Amino acid sequence: MSAQPGFNEPWGNGLRPTKKQIDRWTDENSAKCLEYVKQHAERGNPAFVINCIDEFASTNHMMNIGQVVNYF
Repeated sequence: MSAQPGFNEPWGNGLRPTKKQIDRWTDENSAKCLEYVKQHAERGNPAFVINCIDEFASTNHMMNIGQVVNYF
């Protein structure tokens, strides 16, 4: 019996992305998030801006604190 290969979260058993690839994805998502906020947020309303960021992060791969931030 052979042991199953380990699971390398979150990339599965495939190749792990390089730091350069991760940095590029992060930069691209940050720029997309900024554009989303510019198009959808209400100017001068910080709570609405945070909601737009949360909305963007819920449909795109992006690390975000989430809706709890609205309580602070």
